[in-house]
Amino acid sequence: MKKVFKNRNFFLLYQGSLVSAIGTSLYGFAAGLYIQDLFGYDNGATYLALFTSVGMLVQVLLSPIAGAIIDKASKVKILWITDIIRGFLFLGALYILSLGLPKEELVWYLLGVVIIASLNQAFFSPASTSIIPEIVKPENIQAANGANGTIQSFQTILGVAAGMFLYGLIGFEAAVLINAISFFVSAISEMFIKTNPELLKIHKKELEEKPTFFQDIKFGLKYLWNNKGLFRMMIFFSLINFCFVPVFAIAEPYLMRTEQAASEYQIGITQIIFGVAMFISSIIVGSIKLRSLRGTVKTGVSFMTLIFFALTGSMFLVTYQIISFSFFYIVLIMINIILAYFMTLTNVPINTAMMKVINPEVRGRVFATIQAASMLMMPLSTMLIGPIINETNAAIGSSVFTVLIIFVTLGLITNKKIGQMLDGIDNQAKQENPDFEAI
Repeated sequence: MKKVFKNRNFFLLYQGSLVSAIGTSLYGFAAGLYIQDLFGYDNGATYLALFTSVGMLVQVLLSPIAGAIIDKASKVKILWITDIIRGFLFLGALYILSLGLPKEELVWYLLGVVIIASLNQAFFSPASTSIIPEIVKPENIQAANGANGTIQSFQTILGVAAGMFLYGLIGFEAAVLINAISFFVSAISEMFIKTNPELLKIHKKELEEKPTFFQDIKFGLKYLWNNKGLFRMMIFFSLINFCFVPVFAIAEPYLMRTEQAASEYQIGITQIIFGVAMFISSIIVGSIKLRSLRGTVKTGVSFMTLIFFALTGSMFLVTYQIISFSFFYIVLIMINIILAYFMTLTNVPINTAMMKVINPEVRGRVFATIQAASMLMMPLSTMLIGPIINETNAAIGSSVFTVLIIFVTLGLITNKKIGQMLDGIDNQAKQENPDFEAI
């Protein structure tokens, strides 16, 4: 991986992407607190859900259009132009905040900021990924993708840490200003990226043969439909995302900030611990040998559901003052650490299974379909939980999705087609290699 950072163009890309990602994470954390502090019990959960779900939905809906434009335009220009736009956008948001508008009016301006920022992100994200083959030699692409993957871990840990200190010490305006500056810094870095003409020729040749987004999705759906085990696994894991995301994105932070008056430091620490736990878990799971894909998936999903049930149970206990917030906070940190491990333990064999069962020649198109199906479910459930919480509380809102995930988990671990598919992968590998380990 050190070798790829010696590539000046990749270093500029990585540096720019990391700075803007940390700024975005910082702003996202602070904005969630600000919306709750602004509205509290007065539809605070609904507005928090609206801001979260709209950002997701804009990116999902714009992905096909953005992909088509990116393939025909200069990716370098897309990178720095979208960052410049977002820089000025957040400077505009800072000005709007200074006007002292009523919260009922201010919230719609801020929602507009979210929509425009998400629109730009829909172009920036695929451009930053698809430009790699144009600046990195083929033998270094895997290392470049691996390095790019570390941005997710760093942005969660560093962004949330910066967000909680800025919000706590100075206020939301500071987070908005730093976010704007991060995009300008990112844009300056990206302006100096130069694509390699020879690599660009190879890439353009590949693009001429590349199907459109809609052709990919159509092909992917047909491929999945013909592979019953894979198709059902996709449905079940999309439903798991449907249940998990609203609880961790809306219910948990709302309970802590609005219902329990937790400080930004207490909320930030839980998120940082989860990010660190995910990073460590990926190293642990990547180094151990798992003997059975089916057994590992069953264990991972079952424990994830039990932990989910424990979280909702503890939310009820603290909401109705059966346990203290201090005790709940300790339990929450433990839940985050354990959940991070079992999420990783589940995701690794699932990705392994899909890699092995999907034909390498069509893997990209099938993965695109699976990702699109999964992402469409998340804004829907996020939008649903807001009004439920406003009418009741965070614990009851979470319980709705806890009941759903119990049925989803039972369906997943007992589904014969999925079990047969996973057993088939294991058996085939054992025949090819008597010393086979699933991972």
